[in-house]
Amino acid sequence: MRNYTFTGAFLLGIGIVGMLDGIIFHQILQWHSTFMHTDRFHQIVSDGIFHLIVTIILFIGAVLLRPSPLGLEDRGTKESIYHPLESY
Repeated sequence: MRNYTFTGAFLLGIGIVGMLDGIIFHQILQWHSTFMHTDRFHQIVSDGIFHLIVTIILFIGAVLLRPSPLGLEDRGTKESIYHPLESY
């Protein structure tokens, strides 16, 4: 049985911490870059790639945590929580 809740929450947490690191330490305080031993242009590019990867991880975590819209797949629970067509 695949546990989408744990994996989604883990990825979402990693994404949030990565976003906080990128926003606070990279952008606001400019304490460090992802790749420090190069010129300023490549530091900015490496930070941009870091932000892109963190955004993808955040998106995947959010997708894994969403409920199954039709209840067609097992999301790690016995019953799906969200059944929009159940009332018809």
